[in-house]
Amino acid sequence: MSDPPAPPPNGTELYGRVGIPVSIAILSAGLAGFLTGRISYEVSLVVCGVGLIGIALMVHLLGWHRFTTLHGLISAVSALLVSWIFIAYLLWPHPTPYVNPLHNEVTKWNMTRNLVAWSTQSNPQNPTCEIAIVRYPETYSEDYAGDFKEILDAARWKFIPDHIVVDGSLRKGISVRGLYDNLPSHACAQFLDTRISNDWHTRSGGTSTNLEWAAASELSDFLKNCPSGLGCVEVTFGNEDNTR
Repeated sequence: MSDPPAPPPNGTELYGRVGIPVSIAILSAGLAGFLTGRISYEVSLVVCGVGLIGIALMVHLLGWHRFTTLHGLISAVSALLVSWIFIAYLLWPHPTPYVNPLHNEVTKWNMTRNLVAWSTQSNPQNPTCEIAIVRYPETYSEDYAGDFKEILDAARWKFIPDHIVVDGSLRKGISVRGLYDNLPSHACAQFLDTRISNDWHTRSGGTSTNLEWAAASELSDFLKNCPSGLGCVEVTFGNEDNTR
């Protein structure tokens, strides 16, 4: 007559039932880290190996308690789903509030340097420009315009201190508006349009601007009363979604 099977070691059931979810979580972390590029291929192999060894060891421990294949499958799938949800939440890139393209010190420095060079250093014959800022009455547009005004101030360009706040509809993105038949205004508008396109960068690449020439019938008070010899230009900041 054969001897009865030895009793399971104390604590094996608890170790196994807790250890299987932990081991599957380790395995999931290795796979998720590799797929998202957070860890290298070699490191992911080590992590996945530790997880697989842990699962095998925990199943062996639970074998003392008649741990069937069905029980193992249910526990494994449940632990896998829970661990993947948790890991995906940790590793998935969370959206961050969008900051305008000018809220960057390098961009501000480049733009300021180019404005100074154009107006004083290498091109003293270029006209003096005066800028009016048009924007929506919202925080994003206000901050965007504030960063632009900081550049103008550092470059010693003339600008109207008070923004022109518009409650109605503005054209999408950034618009530069000048007078086509007014040589100083024309030169200033074209230069600003070029510099914004080259110096400002959004999440999708460069900044696209709308260069407009105001018709005589739709001149704003600022452009209509532009002093002789001064290059008056309006820079308009549209919605956030249109300037990305």
